[in-house]
Amino acid sequence: QAYELWFKLVLRELRDARDHLAAPLVPEDTIPYVVHHLRRVTEIMKLAVPMMCAWYLHERPLPPKPSHLLMLCALIFVPAALVVVQPDLGTAVLIVLTGATAIFLGGPGWRYIAGAATLVLASAPALWLVMHEYQRKRVLTMLDPDSDPLGAGFQAMQSLIAVGSGGLFGLGPGNSLQKLYFLPHPESDFVYAI
Repeated sequence: QAYELWFKLVLRELRDARDHLAAPLVPEDTIPYVVHHLRRVTEIMKLAVPMMCAWYLHERPLPPKPSHLLMLCALIFVPAALVVVQPDLGTAVLIVLTGATAIFLGGPGWRYIAGAATLVLASAPALWLVMHEYQRKRVLTMLDPDSDPLGAGFQAMQSLIAVGSGGLFGLGPGNSLQKLYFLPHPESDFVYAI
């Protein structure tokens, strides 16, 4: 049953990736609907992948054997690769991280964890080369928002100011000063700053 759900979700991702690649052929007024539809399926995958990994680990003795780890990697990377095609790198990274967390909680040996960490670090330069320019800029801005405080780093800088002025317990509900149009997108990931 769980495999059926996983395959249905992967098939849905395949269709969505195909739809995304064909998006320029779609009339302009339907593109927002297609994009909204893609977002919903990828949100489901964020939860389905770690649940599928947990189900797979539940059926087998722990710690997982190398063959089980390879199967788990396939369960994680197939949906993540389909999301990257859309292109939604942030969601793909979250899918991989949630799946990797499920594997970590399954208790693989430290040598497998060290090997995976080494593989990730060794592949980082290759991943950097295949990223789009806007993705590289977002990563650099995340690492150093001070590099462009009035442009790409403005949102991050304003949220840091909001969290800093509120301290550990905040200024109270509705009393944040950054919500007064200093924080350009308060409804995004920075809702905590309000």
